[in-house]
Amino acid sequence: MTRTARSRKHGNFDLEKRLAAAEAWIVRDPEALKGAWRTSAAAGCGPFARICVDLGCGKGSFIAGCAPFHPDTLFVGIDAEPVCSMHGAELARDTDLRNALFPLERDPRLGRIFAAGEVAEIAMNFPTPFPQKKKAPFRLTHYRRLMEYRTVLEGGGSILLRTDSRPLFDYSLTQFEDAGYTVSWTSLDHRSPIAGLPATEYERKLTAKGARVLALRATPDRTPIDKTQAATRCDVSLFDFLPDNLDDLDYIPHGMENAIENMRNRAARQRFRTAPRP
Repeated sequence: MTRTARSRKHGNFDLEKRLAAAEAWIVRDPEALKGAWRTSAAAGCGPFARICVDLGCGKGSFIAGCAPFHPDTLFVGIDAEPVCSMHGAELARDTDLRNALFPLERDPRLGRIFAAGEVAEIAMNFPTPFPQKKKAPFRLTHYRRLMEYRTVLEGGGSILLRTDSRPLFDYSLTQFEDAGYTVSWTSLDHRSPIAGLPATEYERKLTAKGARVLALRATPDRTPIDKTQAATRCDVSLFDFLPDNLDDLDYIPHGMENAIENMRNRAARQRFRTAPRP
């Protein structure tokens, strides 16, 4: 059984009690704010000039690092795990952030939550890669999701993707292209001195293991290809983006460790079986 963030909590953990203690930063009915997010925030602050959505916000460290320096921006942290939303809200409360909100929304359809053109930026910091083909639709950069993001981004609005996974990064480039986005810049080492973004929990954990931060920014400004054409590239395995020789990998992306180890072992056994005998 897959352990969720909530299942890892101690037996006396009371999610509802913790949420209630940070209620001012929690949004229980995000659809009710559709079209009105700029005038809604903790302690009644606002209106705001722009909205940044942190998809897969984790415990809120990205928002906590950015929000104090951008008081004219409302940061909306969305995560599939209510426990993560709780942690984000508690961090915002404890640091007295007045421009951060955390909706309780397990599988967000941004078109349901935000009005057309309401969002200036969508940040994706180390999203779950879902490497298997059957789970491709869950990837945040899947063609169908990118098409939905187009509806809520304002003119000139953009998506920032940051990941440790080169397969997800390369896959995402195909998806942005098919969904009619222009990738304005890419970086294969975004933790350079000019990066200027706070490190997330996953970023600190993975860079300690040798990961480099791969990043890109993309803006929807072209006509996307037809969804029938896109289907040939959107529902694919991330293992298709690995090099032919797995020994060339100097870093194994998070979420692919066991599978790559098994693949390497199978290749080694095959080489042994086919090696010439003395």
